Amino acid sequence: MSEVRIQPYSKKELRALYGVSRTTLRVWISKIADLGDYIGGRYTPNQIAKIFNHIGKP
Repeated sequence: MSEVRIQPYSKKELRALYGVSRTTLRVWISKIADLGDYIGGRYTPNQIAKIFNHIGKP
């Protein structure tokens, strides 16, 4: 299986990568204190790196 890249992802794409519901993803992300705002329909690569570090790579 190929490595998941750190690149901009939407919430929908993240849910698909992790195979979780909207609620589950929202709970996981709410626990990341310094994530910043979700602007433009995608998380930035820096935000994705923080998410992967906190939750683990999908």
